[in-house]
Amino acid sequence: ASSPEIGISSTDNEDGTATVTVQCSKAGRQVLQIWLSDAAYGAAADPGDIAATTGAILVEDTTDALLQTVTDANGTLVLTLTRTADGSTYVNAEKNGNAVSAEVAVTGN
Repeated sequence: ASSPEIGISSTDNEDGTATVTVQCSKAGRQVLQIWLSDAAYGAAADPGDIAATTGAILVEDTTDALLQTVTDANGTLVLTLTRTADGSTYVNAEKNGNAVSAEVAVTGN
């Protein structure tokens, strides 16, 4: 999924985790709001654990569901999503009023 400013891609690691990459169209550190939900653009919902492996989580406003983040210098944010049961979670990202949503599958539990 992508918008003019941000794109989201994911890989199901088949071990109860997924790797989610949020890429901004321009290089440079950028602040993004990320929320996890049960439907595209839905209300924030906690599906499990989430951690940043590239970029950083600045604030978790709702436990593991609503995040303020910053990308690395290349405009990239990489997150690891862990679920306790197989299923899908929507990763939603917003930058400068533009939002994008992508379904992320997690299997292997």
